[in-house]
Amino acid sequence: MLLDVHPTARISDKADIEQSTRGTRIVIGAYSVIDSFVKIKPAGGSGDLLIGERVTVNSGCVIYTGNGLVIGNDVAIAANCVLQIVCWLLSTMSFRIKTAPSETKDFSRHAAA
Repeated sequence: MLLDVHPTARISDKADIEQSTRGTRIVIGAYSVIDSFVKIKPAGGSGDLLIGERVTVNSGCVIYTGNGLVIGNDVAIAANCVLQIVCWLLSTMSFRIKTAPSETKDFSRHAAA
């Protein structure tokens, strides 16, 4: 298996990272965490899976490598998500998902009397 894990990354002993039959490379960056019951399956293509630094993949997630997937730095993936990049070739696309800025709201006036 072509698995490259940074020394500061942590992979749960209950995570399941399958071997690739097509030479898929799986890279896990510094300070990243692969939680228990995460499944990484090289299937649906021959692309690499590159996980950046300070990434957390929470329990129960399934990642299919497909034609390749890059997860950037400082990303948290919620529990039980499925990343299935099997049918699409995204080599010419790049997108970033950002969270909305934090807001503080006063809901006290809406409380039941």
